[in-house]
Amino acid sequence: MILSSDKTHLTVGQGDKECHAVYISCGNIKKSLRSKVGAHCWMMIGQVPIVKFEPSELQGVLTNRLLHHCLDVILANLKECSVNAQMMLDPAGRLRSVRTFLAAYIADLPEQQALACVASNYAPSSAAGPTTLGDSAPQPLRRGSDTLGVIKAIMESLKETTDQINIRDFRKLARERSLNGVDKPFWRDWLYADPSLFLAPDALHQWHK
Repeated sequence: MILSSDKTHLTVGQGDKECHAVYISCGNIKKSLRSKVGAHCWMMIGQVPIVKFEPSELQGVLTNRLLHHCLDVILANLKECSVNAQMMLDPAGRLRSVRTFLAAYIADLPEQQALACVASNYAPSSAAGPTTLGDSAPQPLRRGSDTLGVIKAIMESLKETTDQINIRDFRKLARERSLNGVDKPFWRDWLYADPSLFLAPDALHQWHK
């Protein structure tokens, strides 16, 4: 599966409503065909709302958590099919046993950082941070398993002091470890899904700018 999402304006001058429109395509469609708008190779499968939260100092972390929660709901069947294969028809009408793996996710840099659960000044798919983003030496990949391990460690450290985890405390510890405060990434239970592999490079923001 190939996914894509981007912040989209729903209204202008009438409240300036925005959402994250989520699109899906299939990896076995030729790239030359999939890139043509008239070929209709992309289907919108959801609109993730962008809302204003109170208190305002939690706007960032709550927005990111809402994005992952909505993607959890939208992609639940695909994640289930990655574990338990389903019978589907191919273009020739033959039944095939299919698993839906996430091959790529196309998004701009800020959205990639939200999807990878990293802070805004860190690379989404590598360990590069504020002091190493411009280095010529390659940085190690930021594996999804490493991110999940850090989240689990934060949760366990907070549970040692309190039964109910405070979102402010979680966000503080997460930022100290270069994360954005999301506690349940949407890809955590998608078989073989790893942000360091499925996030497609954003040439404009990651290279040129």
